Amino acid sequence: MIINKINQLLNNSKFSSDERKELIEIFKRISYDESEEELLRLLGIVAGKAFIGPAYFHLDISNNCNMNCSYCWFHSKTASDRKYTDKWKKQQIKLNVFKKLVDDLHELKTGLILFSGAGEPLIHPKIIEMVDYVKRNGIILQLFTNALLLDENYAKKLVDANLDEIYCSISAANINTYRKLHPPSRKNEFETIERNIMFLSKYKKKQNKTNPKIIIIEVINSLNYDEALEMVGWAKKVGANAIRFQLMHNIKLKHLMLNQKEREEFKKNLDKVKNLAKKYNIKIQENINVQIETFDSKSGDWEIDFYKKKGCFAGWYFSRYWVSDGISFCCAHKIVDSLENKRFKNIWNSDKYNKMRVIARDGNVKRNIKMVDGNSLLDEECNHCGNYDLNRAAYEKLKTYGLLKFI
Repeated sequence: MIINKINQLLNNSKFSSDERKELIEIFKRISYDESEEELLRLLGIVAGKAFIGPAYFHLDISNNCNMNCSYCWFHSKTASDRKYTDKWKKQQIKLNVFKKLVDDLHELKTGLILFSGAGEPLIHPKIIEMVDYVKRNGIILQLFTNALLLDENYAKKLVDANLDEIYCSISAANINTYRKLHPPSRKNEFETIERNIMFLSKYKKKQNKTNPKIIIIEVINSLNYDEALEMVGWAKKVGANAIRFQLMHNIKLKHLMLNQKEREEFKKNLDKVKNLAKKYNIKIQENINVQIETFDSKSGDWEIDFYKKKGCFAGWYFSRYWVSDGISFCCAHKIVDSLENKRFKNIWNSDKYNKMRVIARDGNVKRNIKMVDGNSLLDEECNHCGNYDLNRAAYEKLKTYGLLKFI
């Protein structure tokens, strides 16, 4: 029983007997509302240790990409200081490394893996085998793609392999905007992507499957912010289940970030967008609500100083593998350790990782430390955190359940 396990873990903790009794009562009460995995993560935050693996794992597949999207951190040809070499672009995860990593995540009870990368995952020659391996381990799988390579062959294999969700990054609702944001796009490229997603939608229905759920990613910037309603119509046309609006942040490409006026116009239009999406039975993912409310048009940041005021809990909920660097504490380049000749489960459970968790949880800049790659654990990257949704959710639970006072 989970409460017995929690009691055992608390007996080996720093808490006094009175604190342990109070904590046990709290966890007994909330055990009816939370899963065993979530209870162990919440206990881990309070105790400053990891008792279970990350809920989400961002697994980079490939650095290579078949596009040069204008807003991309890695492949944009309009960025002022593109520093990524041809050698870097050729890097892909090795199948033996991948399988050991997934085995460890399965053992640590990670619930969801996200296939993405600095490049396009469908370029990897073993992508279908990797999808199948994750699903055979019973883990929920999301795959991010630009959908240009998502032809009938790939669509059928991904449906048959029981992929859970596929995120298609488009950022345009028409060919003109698409060409502006994806130079130099080839002739009929937008139509190809449209046709690919439509086939995927029809094929899964033909197979009497509801998965993979199709989510359209729209990176909102100065060239497309006024097309949100049109984006909903396009999502309906291709048979999408949801849309993820994401405000662009890339200080190297400031000319593409929303200014204050554009931000206000997009925000003003958002209710109309949500109403139309509801009419079409298309879900608008909630991440945009936080971004649009806290977005700073000068810096392109959101949730500024959240970690200093309320803490960062990514160390219990999230981890990432960068093909070129190793295991990262969060979605930014904050490398904990190399995966070469090491197992993820050993890195995740190390004293080194726990020390980082506590520093981030406390927002303790005075105890800030340098990561393997030279970046600081807490820095300006935290002001546009990619894990803001899970951080907010964790903080609200800790607050609601009366657990903050134990930290």
